[in-house]
Amino acid sequence: MRAERDAELTDRYDRYLLNVWNEQGTFVNQSLVLSGHAKAVLYPPKDKYWPRISNAQDAAQQARSGLWNACPEQPGTSIAPPNPPDSPAPDTPARPDLPDGPPAGVPDVDCSDLSGPVWVGPDDPHHLDRDGDGIGCDAN
Repeated sequence: MRAERDAELTDRYDRYLLNVWNEQGTFVNQSLVLSGHAKAVLYPPKDKYWPRISNAQDAAQQARSGLWNACPEQPGTSIAPPNPPDSPAPDTPARPDLPDGPPAGVPDVDCSDLSGPVWVGPDDPHHLDRDGDGIGCDAN
């Protein structure tokens, strides 16, 4: 077995975050996400293997593997829970002082493609929000 640290050994909660390979050379972090037994979460600046792990989650979601199959979709229903009556509409930015980030489905966008910070909220299809605060490219 082999363990490798990234840019920092611990996260802001003082938890150890390591990349682990088993005796067969399998990247365990990626394997757990790909099988749907773990969720990909980015803890900047620990992003050395983020593209691999993020792509593994996309594949697991598309294949409805593991936890992504825990609540099968019924006809006429959605996987996402409905908005509570007092919540803003999904397309209403929570930060009206910031423009909305690019939507999913457009070609991949990087912070260098944007003029400044954008509101991405909890969904960040282009992975622009490195610190998880809902604001993408705020270090731009």
